[in-house]
Amino acid sequence: MGRDHRRPPRIRPCRGVETTTGPLGQGIATSVGMAIAEEAMRAQFGEELCQHKTWVIAGDGCLMEGISQEAIGLAGNLKLKNLIVLWDNNDITIDGRVSLSDATDQHKRFEASGWRVLSCDGHDAADIDRALTDAASGKDDRPVLVDCKTIIGFGAPKKQDTSGAHGAPLGAEEIAAARAAYGWEYGPFVIPDDLRAEWNAIGAQGSAARAAWNARVDAMNGPAREEFARRVSGEISEKLAPLWPH
Repeated sequence: MGRDHRRPPRIRPCRGVETTTGPLGQGIATSVGMAIAEEAMRAQFGEELCQHKTWVIAGDGCLMEGISQEAIGLAGNLKLKNLIVLWDNNDITIDGRVSLSDATDQHKRFEASGWRVLSCDGHDAADIDRALTDAASGKDDRPVLVDCKTIIGFGAPKKQDTSGAHGAPLGAEEIAAARAAYGWEYGPFVIPDDLRAEWNAIGAQGSAARAAWNARVDAMNGPAREEFARRVSGEISEKLAPLWPH
């Protein structure tokens, strides 16, 4: 339900986002590939350089696609503990409630596939922080699903918790009502200076860790340094290049 084959996967549409996908289920499969690549890099270059986590945002439709089972089964079997999937659990597809076509207990499904399962209120910042901190703790060697329970179109009085908030714009009336519900008085695309300042401060928190990581990379030398640089740049290896279509 809701699958759109017209939209191909997008690569690097903006800084900080690795991949966005159109066909449902493809994102989870892609993320498993990323997590496998990270583990392969860690095995060769060590945890000092390769300790990154792969974060995924997936919806109900993503989990309903068959390819998702193949992906999560592989992830659990390989014990990809640095793979974390945030499930936007709003129980809505473009055609209506998930129960129209699916009755899967996702918690049991992921647990049976070798995952650790956590839950949080997807509208409560403190509860989200608690769950993500737990997910990133690496308590064991299982990948993690975080069930983020949400209400689609939250704040739009007539369309929230319905498929009307899924596949079409809310419309001027619902947008105005949602703004009123939130007490938001700013115009479209306006970010208040105080919020921008806080956001920039949060974004700068990782600068020291990034600088330390760069220093560790710079300390490498010889063929290992060259090979590491090639891989993170996405450059095709000399052995593979002749086989790659141009």
